[in-house]
Amino acid sequence: MFDDYDPPAPVLDPEDALEAKLRLGVLASNLIERADIMCTDVGILRTSITGQLLQTVASDFSKLVDAIEVLERRSAPATRQS
Repeated sequence: MFDDYDPPAPVLDPEDALEAKLRLGVLASNLIERADIMCTDVGILRTSITGQLLQTVASDFSKLVDAIEVLERRSAPATRQS
């Protein structure tokens, strides 16, 4: 009977969601800056671990983007269905 029940996702206050998105944006900006340094510093580029570090930064950035998208979805006003 309740096997198909899918509870609705919690709705976030738009102002709280905006603040959280701003904080995630700051983290994303920091990751971009770190990647820029890794790609322009010859000393870092000479190390064999640079590729792995950049891949980690890219993965972290992707997770931040996913989190921002979740915040956007959950803070959007619910649409009424007639």
